[in-house]
Amino acid sequence: LLFYNFILRLQFMLSIKQCKPQLKKIFKCASNYKNQTPCCAERGVPEQCLNICNGEETLRLRQIDTSCGSFSNTIIKCFKDNFLSSGPISGVLAVA
Repeated sequence: LLFYNFILRLQFMLSIKQCKPQLKKIFKCASNYKNQTPCCAERGVPEQCLNICNGEETLRLRQIDTSCGSFSNTIIKCFKDNFLSSGPISGVLAVA
């Protein structure tokens, strides 16, 4: 349920330009600070959406297409699979 809610929020955020500045932080954390591009590409995420998977704050917001929301399930699955296999990150403080 948590991931489903996140996916719905992700799709919504991608459709609203005002949310894009926060996406760098969200994707960086969700990716466990690791490059998930190979996983995303292997699972069919198109080129224009792969920078969401890179695990870096170099996310190119101008290149995020609103169509990427339809690949959010796949992207989140890569994030989740990596997170479960490598364990939680340490030494990170979330600030609202």
